[in-house]
Amino acid sequence: MLVSPPDRSGLGAGMPLKRSTIWILLAVWAVAMVLSGLALLEPPEGDGFTRGLNRIMSFLSWQIAGALIALGLWFGVRPLDPGDVLRRLGRLTGWWAMALFGLVAIWVLVAVIGSL
Repeated sequence: MLVSPPDRSGLGAGMPLKRSTIWILLAVWAVAMVLSGLALLEPPEGDGFTRGLNRIMSFLSWQIAGALIALGLWFGVRPLDPGDVLRRLGRLTGWWAMALFGLVAIWVLVAVIGSL
């Protein structure tokens, strides 16, 4: 029995991005991730309670920018074949963002439970 591949042109499939656009978005996402890491190396500024908040806010800003790019890539690569390298790379950015969000949520939860 011959099984046809699933139809990816239906609701929510969207227009496929050009391969060059996907590569550019992947590069921009990688730059955002590198800049978020470099943000943690900045010297802390401020006094008292807010000392070092500049590093955290810069890190989170770059991570949010990367997550938005990853979201666009997630839906932009959906029409591609499941085995396509660009589809896998586009989905990898989304998994990375979800993993980071999950780790931060666990970190906050542990901190809250530990302070009880």
